[in-house]
This record gives sequence, structure tokens and C-alpha cells, in this order.
Amino acid sequence: MPSTSSLPATNRPISESSTPAQRIASPSRLYRQESSRERAGVTRGHTVLQGFTLGSVQIAVSMTVNALIILAAGSIAGFIRSRPTWATWQRRITGTMLGAVAVLLAREVPERARI
Repeated sequence: MPSTSSLPATNRPISESSTPAQRIASPSRLYRQESSRERAGVTRGHTVLQGFTLGSVQIAVSMTVNALIILAAGSIAGFIRSRPTWATWQRRITGTMLGAVAVLLAREVPERARI
């Protein structure tokens, strides 16, 4: 009989006294599948600690992303402030896009809401 260590990690014999013929005859009865947690060696741990850890990671990531957005917005504002022509075109393009969005939204009124 092969030892437990020579078997694949996902199959472990339930009965050590079974013969190879018995293991072949009914493998579903003699072997059980390990769960993914057992294979990975994962334990459940403290739920509250996991919640605080996940919250801390989320806060750190969001603060980093927000800081990058603020820095990018500041550098873009400085670029546009130093070039008045860019500021004029930026206002025109933004106004045109907002007007297009307003027209699209006005056209999407459901049929039963029309007067």
C-alpha cells in the first residue's frame, strides 16, 4: 500500500487498512477531496481583524489614487493658466461637449413622459 505522502495532495485515503483493489473498486468512498482552504493551508482567522485590514488597505489605495488625481489636476491647471489660448479652446470644447450631453439627455425622455 502506498504511503499517504506518495499520494497526490488532493486525495487522501480515508481508511489506512484498505487494499489497492478496494481503492480502485470504489475510489469515491475511500478518498475524499480536500477543500481549496485545506490545500492552501488557509485558516479562517479573526473576522474583525480581517475587516480592519481590508478597510485599511482600501483607505490607503483610495488616498493614493486621490493624491495622484489632485497632482495631475494641479499640473494641468498650471499648464492652462500659462497658455491663455489653451484656456479659450478648453472652455469652447467643454461647453460644446456639455451642450451635446444636454441634447442627448433631452432626446432620451421615455415616450409616456412626453407631453
